[in-house]
Amino acid sequence: MPNGVLADMNMRNIQNKVCLYFVCLSLVLVTTGCGKDDRFYNRLEGKWQLVKTQDLGNKEEYPTPENQTIREFTSHGTYIFYDAYGNMIWERECHVSRTTITLYGVDYDTKYPYRLHNDTLRIRHLGGFEFYDEYFVKLMK
Repeated sequence: MPNGVLADMNMRNIQNKVCLYFVCLSLVLVTTGCGKDDRFYNRLEGKWQLVKTQDLGNKEEYPTPENQTIREFTSHGTYIFYDAYGNMIWERECHVSRTTITLYGVDYDTKYPYRLHNDTLRIRHLGGFEFYDEYFVKLMK
């Protein structure tokens, strides 16, 4: 075969590989783009009870039984805050990403970094140069 024909075949082969690569990449983005956040939310879905707070200076406080509030992530994308007796205090729509819980408010939205380790959920409350963490354990159904 002449060199020009081989070069032309190699170019088409490269173009086909590039096209296949973009098709595969598009499929990955389409199939994971929307459902990705649901996967994170599903890990948090359920009720969580406050067991400890920790401030910037590593001072730990353990709430008394009447202060062990409960937080719930419902299957409908709602975050509900309960007192220790199960009375609903307030609720907000929410969104959960890999690292952040966003609560949608009337006037503004609030973002909380979180970390999930086994059955313990840590929610960080940021305030400029200060922060404190709340630790929750998942309640069994």
